[in-house]
Amino acid sequence: IRGSSFSGAGISLNGLSPQNAQTEHFNAELPIIAGVLSTPEILTGVDQVLVTEGHLVGTASFSIMPIDTGRSLTFGIAEDEGYWLSTLIQESRPFANGAGISGFGVFGAHTQANSVDSQDNDVRSSRGGGQFQIATDESQWDVVVAHQQKAFGARGYYGVTPTWDAEEETEDTLVVGSWLRGDLHGSYLRASVMWREQSDDYTLYWTLPGVYNNAHRTVTQSAVLAGRELLGDSFLLDWRASGQSERIRSSALGDHDRTRGGLTLVPGMQL
Repeated sequence: IRGSSFSGAGISLNGLSPQNAQTEHFNAELPIIAGVLSTPEILTGVDQVLVTEGHLVGTASFSIMPIDTGRSLTFGIAEDEGYWLSTLIQESRPFANGAGISGFGVFGAHTQANSVDSQDNDVRSSRGGGQFQIATDESQWDVVVAHQQKAFGARGYYGVTPTWDAEEETEDTLVVGSWLRGDLHGSYLRASVMWREQSDDYTLYWTLPGVYNNAHRTVTQSAVLAGRELLGDSFLLDWRASGQSERIRSSALGDHDRTRGGLTLVPGMQL
């Protein structure tokens, strides 16, 4: 995964692969802060196909963590007047009958760095959102809503000569809902749905008359139902049914729509 190109690896969130149909440059980007997510499990080969759509080389698979009451603020500074900070506030309440908990959280983050790889290639990124969760001994329900805005200098990007100034602005809105029963490393059943809207506005200040501008808007809807059944002491069956709809509206690439679905059955034996 470390040695692959941007198109070879990606991420997974609760069994969904939030890819970008316009450009795989954004395959490894989420508007959710790290404090909401588990430590990623690195998957390659058949292992990634069992829990997500998978990528050519490998997948960093994330899950939404159980909510626990607390507050956190993390921050750091870097060279060239760069800094970053994030905050997470979570509250959980037990049910009256003691059968589980309900919880909610809000989060936000901001990152800024100057002259990242060129004198005027600065970057500024802000994101925020909220989450709601119901967890019992047997299952976990999650809803997360998040939004990110980012602007960065793009001089020399995408194969364009670095003698021309360029800038890019992106927006990303993500809504994810999921239900999990059981243990992902044992027998489980999981359903997840996702709606995501991304916009990408690229401007190039070339020496030709006028300014070159690309404006893209991508909307993705995904759903997956997956599970693992243990058949006796040695045999198991991983199964997965998924569907996805993608829509691009672009000033330069044109308008495109794609709908796809898949069914995966992977029998196995434990020795």
